[in-house]
Amino acid sequence: EVTIPETVTALANYVFDGSGITKINLPATLKTIGTYVFRNTANLGDVVIPTSVYSIGNYAFNGSGLTSFTWTGTTDEDNAITMGTYMFKEAARLHTVVLPEGLLKLTSEMFRGAASLKEVTLPSTLTNLAGYAFAGTALETIALPEGLLQIENNAFLDCTSLKSIKVPSTVTKIDWYAFANCTALQTIELPEGLTEFGREVFLNCTAMKEITLPESLAKTYYGMFSGWTAEQTIYIKASKIDVNKGWTYSHTISTTKKYLRQTWLTNGELPCEAKIIYL
Repeated sequence: EVTIPETVTALANYVFDGSGITKINLPATLKTIGTYVFRNTANLGDVVIPTSVYSIGNYAFNGSGLTSFTWTGTTDEDNAITMGTYMFKEAARLHTVVLPEGLLKLTSEMFRGAASLKEVTLPSTLTNLAGYAFAGTALETIALPEGLLQIENNAFLDCTSLKSIKVPSTVTKIDWYAFANCTALQTIELPEGLTEFGREVFLNCTAMKEITLPESLAKTYYGMFSGWTAEQTIYIKASKIDVNKGWTYSHTISTTKKYLRQTWLTNGELPCEAKIIYL
Protein backbone atom coordinates (compact mmCIF):
# COMPACT_ATOMS: atom_id res chain seq x y z
CA GLU A 1 0.00 0.00 0.00
CA VAL A 2 1.28 3.44 -0.97
CA THR A 3 0.10 6.77 0.42
CA ILE A 4 1.08 9.84 -1.57
CA PRO A 5 1.88 12.82 0.69
CA GLU A 6 -0.18 16.00 0.70
CA THR A 7 2.68 17.98 -0.79
CA VAL A 8 2.40 16.18 -4.14
CA THR A 9 0.45 17.83 -6.98
CA ALA A 10 1.43 15.55 -9.90
CA LEU A 11 2.31 11.89 -10.45
CA ALA A 12 5.11 11.66 -13.00
CA ASN A 13 4.98 9.46 -16.10
CA TYR A 14 5.74 5.75 -15.48
CA VAL A 15 6.16 6.23 -11.72
CA PHE A 16 4.45 2.92 -10.78
CA ASP A 17 4.64 1.25 -14.20
CA GLY A 18 4.96 -2.53 -13.79
CA SER A 19 5.23 -2.35 -9.99
CA GLY A 20 3.65 -4.65 -7.42
CA ILE A 21 1.53 -1.92 -5.84
CA THR A 22 -1.77 -3.20 -4.43
CA LYS A 23 -3.41 0.00 -3.15
CA ILE A 24 -2.86 3.71 -3.74
CA ASN A 25 -4.10 6.55 -1.52
CA LEU A 26 -4.10 9.83 -3.44
CA PRO A 27 -4.01 13.24 -1.71
CA ALA A 28 -6.50 16.08 -2.06
CA THR A 29 -3.66 18.25 -3.40
CA LEU A 30 -3.14 16.09 -6.52
CA LYS A 31 -3.85 17.81 -9.85
CA THR A 32 -2.54 15.55 -12.61
CA ILE A 33 -1.69 11.88 -13.22
CA GLY A 34 0.76 11.32 -16.04
CA THR A 35 1.03 8.67 -18.77
CA TYR A 36 1.68 4.98 -18.03
CA VAL A 37 1.59 5.71 -14.26
CA PHE A 38 -0.15 2.46 -13.24
CA ARG A 39 0.36 0.43 -16.42
CA ASN A 40 0.79 -3.31 -15.85
CA THR A 41 0.31 -3.06 -12.08
CA ALA A 42 -1.21 -6.52 -11.90
CA ASN A 43 -2.19 -6.41 -8.22
CA LEU A 44 -3.81 -2.98 -8.13
CA GLY A 45 -7.38 -3.03 -6.80
CA ASP A 46 -9.89 -0.21 -6.30
CA VAL A 47 -8.88 3.38 -7.10
CA VAL A 48 -10.67 6.56 -6.07
CA ILE A 49 -9.52 9.76 -7.77
CA PRO A 50 -9.77 12.90 -5.59
CA THR A 51 -11.80 15.82 -6.90
CA SER A 52 -8.66 17.98 -7.00
CA VAL A 53 -7.52 16.05 -10.11
CA TYR A 54 -8.39 17.41 -13.56
CA SER A 55 -6.18 15.35 -15.91
CA ILE A 56 -5.13 11.70 -16.34
CA GLY A 57 -2.74 10.76 -19.15
CA ASN A 58 -2.61 8.10 -21.85
CA TYR A 59 -2.28 4.43 -20.83
CA ALA A 60 -2.53 5.38 -17.14
CA PHE A 61 -4.15 2.05 -16.10
CA ASN A 62 -3.47 0.06 -19.27
CA GLY A 63 -3.13 -3.65 -18.57
CA SER A 64 -3.45 -3.12 -14.83
CA GLY A 65 -5.25 -5.27 -12.26
CA LEU A 66 -7.58 -2.39 -11.42
CA THR A 67 -10.98 -3.67 -10.23
CA SER A 68 -12.98 -0.45 -9.81
CA PHE A 69 -12.43 3.20 -10.67
CA THR A 70 -14.30 6.16 -9.22
CA TRP A 71 -13.86 9.79 -10.22
CA THR A 72 -16.88 12.00 -9.68
CA GLY A 73 -15.53 15.32 -10.94
CA THR A 74 -13.09 18.12 -10.24
CA THR A 75 -13.11 21.21 -8.08
CA ASP A 76 -10.47 22.82 -10.31
CA GLU A 77 -12.23 25.72 -12.02
CA ASP A 78 -9.31 26.71 -14.25
CA ASN A 79 -8.79 23.49 -16.20
CA ALA A 80 -11.08 21.19 -18.21
CA ILE A 81 -11.24 17.52 -17.28
CA THR A 82 -9.26 15.29 -19.65
CA MET A 83 -8.69 11.54 -19.80
CA GLY A 84 -6.11 10.04 -22.13
CA THR A 85 -6.36 7.35 -24.78
CA TYR A 86 -6.05 3.63 -23.97
CA MET A 87 -6.44 4.45 -20.28
CA PHE A 88 -8.06 1.18 -19.21
CA LYS A 89 -7.27 -0.95 -22.25
CA GLU A 90 -6.93 -4.64 -21.35
CA ALA A 91 -7.50 -3.96 -17.66
CA ALA A 92 -8.98 -7.44 -17.46
CA ARG A 93 -10.25 -7.32 -13.85
CA LEU A 94 -11.97 -3.93 -14.09
CA HIS A 95 -15.72 -4.35 -13.48
CA THR A 96 -17.10 -1.00 -12.25
CA VAL A 97 -16.39 2.57 -13.37
CA VAL A 98 -17.75 6.00 -12.44
CA LEU A 99 -16.60 8.79 -14.76
CA PRO A 100 -16.50 12.48 -13.81
CA GLU A 101 -18.99 15.22 -14.53
CA GLY A 102 -17.39 17.72 -16.88
CA LEU A 103 -15.86 15.05 -19.11
CA LEU A 104 -16.78 15.70 -22.76
CA LYS A 105 -15.31 12.72 -24.61
CA LEU A 106 -14.37 9.10 -24.08
CA THR A 107 -11.06 8.79 -25.89
CA SER A 108 -9.95 6.10 -28.33
CA GLU A 109 -9.88 2.52 -27.01
CA MET A 110 -10.41 3.76 -23.48
CA PHE A 111 -11.87 0.46 -22.24
CA ARG A 112 -11.01 -1.81 -25.15
CA GLY A 113 -10.45 -5.38 -23.99
CA ALA A 114 -11.48 -4.67 -20.38
CA ALA A 115 -13.20 -8.04 -20.53
CA SER A 116 -14.86 -7.94 -17.07
CA LEU A 117 -16.34 -4.45 -17.34
CA LYS A 118 -20.08 -4.63 -16.61
CA GLU A 119 -21.06 -1.32 -15.04
CA VAL A 120 -20.22 2.19 -16.22
CA THR A 121 -21.71 5.47 -15.04
CA LEU A 122 -21.27 8.15 -17.70
CA PRO A 123 -21.41 11.90 -16.99
CA SER A 124 -24.26 14.05 -18.27
CA THR A 125 -21.67 16.29 -19.98
CA LEU A 126 -20.49 13.59 -22.42
CA THR A 127 -20.81 14.50 -26.12
CA ASN A 128 -18.72 11.88 -27.91
CA LEU A 129 -17.80 8.18 -27.70
CA ALA A 130 -14.52 7.69 -29.55
CA GLY A 131 -13.53 4.66 -31.61
CA TYR A 132 -13.34 1.30 -29.80
CA ALA A 133 -14.27 3.00 -26.50
CA PHE A 134 -16.03 -0.10 -25.09
CA ALA A 135 -14.95 -2.74 -27.60
CA GLY A 136 -14.67 -6.22 -26.14
CA THR A 137 -16.15 -5.39 -22.73
CA ALA A 138 -18.80 -7.34 -20.78
CA LEU A 139 -21.42 -4.59 -20.71
CA GLU A 140 -25.01 -5.85 -20.77
CA THR A 141 -26.55 -2.40 -20.96
CA ILE A 142 -25.41 1.19 -20.58
CA ALA A 143 -27.22 4.50 -20.10
CA LEU A 144 -26.01 6.96 -22.72
CA PRO A 145 -26.66 10.59 -21.69
CA GLU A 146 -28.78 13.11 -23.55
CA GLY A 147 -26.37 15.54 -25.15
CA LEU A 148 -24.29 12.80 -26.73
CA LEU A 149 -23.78 13.72 -30.40
CA GLN A 150 -21.87 10.86 -32.01
CA ILE A 151 -21.00 7.20 -31.48
CA GLU A 152 -17.74 6.65 -33.34
CA ASN A 153 -16.44 3.59 -35.16
CA ASN A 154 -16.26 0.25 -33.34
CA ALA A 155 -17.46 1.85 -30.09
CA PHE A 156 -19.21 -1.37 -28.96
CA LEU A 157 -17.50 -3.84 -31.29
CA ASP A 158 -17.53 -7.43 -29.96
CA CYS A 159 -19.60 -6.54 -26.89
CA THR A 160 -21.08 -10.03 -26.94
CA SER A 161 -22.97 -9.54 -23.64
CA LEU A 162 -24.69 -6.30 -24.62
CA LYS A 163 -28.47 -6.90 -24.60
CA SER A 164 -30.15 -3.52 -24.91
CA ILE A 165 -29.32 0.11 -25.52
CA LYS A 166 -31.17 3.38 -26.07
CA VAL A 167 -29.52 5.93 -28.33
CA PRO A 168 -30.14 9.47 -27.04
CA SER A 169 -32.24 11.88 -29.09
CA THR A 170 -29.21 14.15 -29.59
CA VAL A 171 -27.15 11.58 -31.53
CA THR A 172 -26.98 12.33 -35.28
CA LYS A 173 -24.38 9.79 -36.42
CA ILE A 174 -23.45 6.20 -35.56
CA ASP A 175 -20.22 5.31 -37.28
CA TRP A 176 -18.94 2.10 -38.88
CA TYR A 177 -18.88 -1.18 -36.95
CA ALA A 178 -20.29 0.61 -33.88
CA PHE A 179 -22.36 -2.43 -32.83
CA ALA A 180 -20.76 -5.10 -35.01
CA ASN A 181 -20.68 -8.61 -33.52
CA CYS A 182 -22.94 -7.65 -30.61
CA THR A 183 -24.44 -11.11 -30.89
CA ALA A 184 -26.62 -10.85 -27.75
CA LEU A 185 -28.11 -7.44 -28.61
CA GLN A 186 -31.89 -7.82 -28.55
CA THR A 187 -33.17 -4.24 -28.61
CA ILE A 188 -31.87 -0.88 -29.74
CA GLU A 189 -33.94 2.29 -29.69
CA LEU A 190 -32.98 4.78 -32.40
CA PRO A 191 -34.08 8.42 -32.25
CA GLU A 192 -35.66 10.67 -34.82
CA GLY A 193 -32.90 13.08 -35.69
CA LEU A 194 -30.40 10.33 -36.45
CA THR A 195 -29.20 11.05 -40.00
CA GLU A 196 -26.26 8.76 -40.73
CA PHE A 197 -25.02 5.20 -40.25
CA GLY A 198 -21.53 4.02 -41.08
CA ARG A 199 -20.76 0.75 -42.84
CA GLU A 200 -21.50 -2.65 -41.26
CA VAL A 201 -22.85 -0.96 -38.17
CA PHE A 202 -25.08 -3.92 -37.18
CA LEU A 203 -22.95 -6.73 -38.63
CA ASN A 204 -23.89 -10.10 -37.08
CA CYS A 205 -26.41 -8.66 -34.61
CA THR A 206 -28.38 -11.89 -34.93
CA ALA A 207 -30.28 -11.80 -31.61
CA MET A 208 -32.25 -8.71 -32.59
CA LYS A 209 -35.73 -9.70 -33.75
CA GLU A 210 -36.41 -6.35 -35.31
CA ILE A 211 -35.11 -2.83 -35.80
CA THR A 212 -36.89 0.37 -36.81
CA LEU A 213 -34.98 2.94 -38.84
CA PRO A 214 -36.02 6.55 -38.18
CA GLU A 215 -37.53 8.78 -40.83
CA SER A 216 -34.64 11.22 -40.42
CA LEU A 217 -32.07 8.69 -41.69
CA ALA A 218 -30.60 10.04 -44.93
CA LYS A 219 -27.15 8.51 -45.36
CA THR A 220 -26.07 4.88 -45.11
CA TYR A 221 -23.13 2.75 -46.19
CA TYR A 222 -22.71 -0.85 -47.26
CA GLY A 223 -23.10 -3.92 -45.09
CA MET A 224 -25.35 -2.40 -42.43
CA PHE A 225 -27.19 -5.68 -41.83
CA SER A 226 -24.72 -8.31 -43.01
CA GLY A 227 -25.35 -11.64 -41.33
CA TRP A 228 -29.02 -10.98 -40.54
CA THR A 229 -31.34 -13.96 -40.95
CA ALA A 230 -34.83 -14.53 -42.31
CA GLU A 231 -36.18 -14.49 -38.72
CA GLN A 232 -35.26 -10.81 -38.39
CA THR A 233 -37.19 -7.75 -39.59
CA ILE A 234 -36.05 -4.29 -40.65
CA TYR A 235 -38.78 -1.64 -40.39
CA ILE A 236 -38.14 1.43 -42.50
CA LYS A 237 -39.67 4.80 -41.68
CA ALA A 238 -37.02 6.66 -43.63
CA SER A 239 -38.62 8.38 -46.59
CA LYS A 240 -35.21 8.97 -48.20
CA ILE A 241 -34.38 5.27 -48.39
CA ASP A 242 -36.10 2.96 -50.85
CA VAL A 243 -35.15 -0.70 -50.82
CA ASN A 244 -35.65 -0.79 -54.58
CA LYS A 245 -33.48 2.29 -55.10
CA GLY A 246 -31.75 3.34 -51.94
CA TRP A 247 -28.34 4.61 -51.07
CA THR A 248 -25.36 2.53 -52.10
CA TYR A 249 -21.80 2.79 -50.93
CA SER A 250 -21.08 5.61 -53.38
CA HIS A 251 -24.45 7.26 -52.70
CA THR A 252 -25.62 6.64 -56.26
CA ILE A 253 -29.08 5.29 -56.96
CA SER A 254 -29.42 1.57 -57.53
CA THR A 255 -32.35 0.26 -59.55
CA THR A 256 -32.30 -3.37 -58.50
CA LYS A 257 -33.09 -4.92 -55.17
CA LYS A 258 -30.33 -7.48 -55.68
CA TYR A 259 -27.65 -4.84 -56.03
CA LEU A 260 -28.96 -2.95 -53.03
CA ARG A 261 -28.69 -6.06 -50.87
CA GLN A 262 -25.05 -6.35 -51.88
CA THR A 263 -24.33 -2.79 -50.81
CA TRP A 264 -26.71 -1.13 -48.40
CA LEU A 265 -27.69 -4.33 -46.60
CA THR A 266 -24.70 -6.64 -46.97
CA ASN A 267 -20.95 -6.49 -47.35
CA GLY A 268 -20.88 -8.89 -50.30
CA GLU A 269 -19.67 -11.80 -48.14
CA LEU A 270 -22.36 -12.22 -45.47
CA PRO A 271 -25.91 -12.11 -46.84
CA CYS A 272 -28.82 -10.23 -45.34
CA GLU A 273 -31.96 -12.38 -45.39
CA ALA A 274 -34.02 -10.14 -43.12
CA LYS A 275 -37.56 -9.09 -44.03
CA ILE A 276 -37.99 -5.41 -44.95
CA ILE A 277 -41.23 -3.64 -44.06
CA TYR A 278 -42.13 -0.01 -44.77
CA LEU A 279 -44.10 1.79 -42.10
